Amino acid sequence: MAKSKTRKKKKQKQIFTKRKNINFLHSGSLGDIVYSLPFIISKGGGNIYIKDYNSHSVMKGQFELMRRFLEAQPYIKQVLEYPTTYANKHSDIMGGKIESVDRLLEMRELPISYHPDIKIDYDLDLFRLSPFIFKEHLITSYYTYFESKPELKLPFISIKGSCIHAKSNYILFSLTQRYRTDYDWKYILEKTKGEKRFFVGLEDDYNLFISKYNCEMDFLPSKDIYELAVLIKDCKEIYCNTSVSLAIAVGLNKKYNLELHHNYVATTIPNETILNTEVGLINFENTKKIEDLKILICIPTHNRKKITEIALKSIYKNKKDATVWVYNDWSTEYDNDFLEPYADKVLKLEKSKNVKVIGNENNIFGMGVQHLRWHQLRSFIEQDEFDAIYFTDSDAVHDPGYIDVLKTIYSQASDKKGRKLPISLYNSVFHTLSTLEDRGGVMVRKTGPGISQLYDKEMCKIIVNELNSLESDPEGGVYDWWDYRCLEYLKRPIITTKNSYLEHYGAVEGSLHTNKGDWDKDRAVNPTEGLKKDRDKIILYLEGKDEESQLNNINYGK
Repeated sequence: MAKSKTRKKKKQKQIFTKRKNINFLHSGSLGDIVYSLPFIISKGGGNIYIKDYNSHSVMKGQFELMRRFLEAQPYIKQVLEYPTTYANKHSDIMGGKIESVDRLLEMRELPISYHPDIKIDYDLDLFRLSPFIFKEHLITSYYTYFESKPELKLPFISIKGSCIHAKSNYILFSLTQRYRTDYDWKYILEKTKGEKRFFVGLEDDYNLFISKYNCEMDFLPSKDIYELAVLIKDCKEIYCNTSVSLAIAVGLNKKYNLELHHNYVATTIPNETILNTEVGLINFENTKKIEDLKILICIPTHNRKKITEIALKSIYKNKKDATVWVYNDWSTEYDNDFLEPYADKVLKLEKSKNVKVIGNENNIFGMGVQHLRWHQLRSFIEQDEFDAIYFTDSDAVHDPGYIDVLKTIYSQASDKKGRKLPISLYNSVFHTLSTLEDRGGVMVRKTGPGISQLYDKEMCKIIVNELNSLESDPEGGVYDWWDYRCLEYLKRPIITTKNSYLEHYGAVEGSLHTNKGDWDKDRAVNPTEGLKKDRDKIILYLEGKDEESQLNNINYGK
């Protein structure tokens, strides 16, 4: 018999590889963990480590309370307990009590000791180091800290179980003691008297509420957050204050009625009703726009020649009686001669010895956008001929009607104290969850994008006084964007138009709002029709595709 040959097996190429799951860490509180879920989804899901307790939590035993609920979410692979001796933070961080941006920067530099054998990709506790904590919705703060585009796709919670009351059309009450206001619940209790209603949450909270309002209502216990979520999922609607019950209602896209604490902002989703808001945070007067409002428009420029030319042209040709000052921050792609056709005045300030201008390969030194703004504010309040200053940037293409909109809103709107408010013409996705009030054509928000902000002289004097009280002007940085500082010092909300009267074209590598080639990261929400028509042409021109033809076809919003 002939010897059989042994065939050597070919080494198989590995086609499928097991991707390591991303690890998230959170130390609570319970509602904070729920609000982190949209961010976890945006990163593709993964494992979540829960610390059993932190000093600012309402209760101990968070891991077991949350485990079954988190395991029910399809994007959570494993729910694991993290050792309490590691990843501890300063009490200021965990308490969310950091008020100044400077202090936030200090806290960000504090060392954190993590477990050497557990790699954490996203420490979600750090959402409290968002510079806009309590000015934006907590959901947004996770994205802000980790420099991601905010997303809120509803529902983001999945619960499959049902309770025994599922078919009874019941309503729920969940009122904790932690974030109460002076809201009187007598009207709601009388209104719902004929309904089947239950109280959920902690039994101590139930007893206090029943005792205070002397009402009839049964208590429904739940041994963990999963059972609480089942009860909320099956109810007709829920009445609540800021709590884990609220977070679950948001995540389930359940109809809820909220006693809103002053530290928090609304989501403004359709299923949300705010019970204790004033009837209008702002007043509207039936007056015509102030025709003689003298506006100074200030625009910093640094390279980006193509978009700068388009943006400046759209602003200057439609400025009407406004005045345009363009600041050349030591651009290397052009000189003042290039800018002069699009400005009433071109300024080139002395270079700073300390402030880097980011965005060009030469890494030259100039003022930088943040310091230019401080200079512009101080210069503006010394100018008698101007009533208001409008800040925008050299990559913002404006609708032809932007001046009329600014004047109309300024003349018609003020707060309850009669004070004028700053105005933004840019509805940015980064600020949608800082909305305090929706007034139809405009929104009242805690934060607003620096790409479009108008302040009058009274507001600017307040801001400059705050600046002058500091040892030095604030520096620009990831956690200290120039767009937010003025609002922080002014301590007033900003009126933002629901329609965007400008479109933002950044597309600069390493930018917070845009990355090279990613034109949608900070795209305007509800841009005007003219801006929409020009958008594709402008992008093709900026990308170098049929440049001359595209440039000639831009209508500048007409």
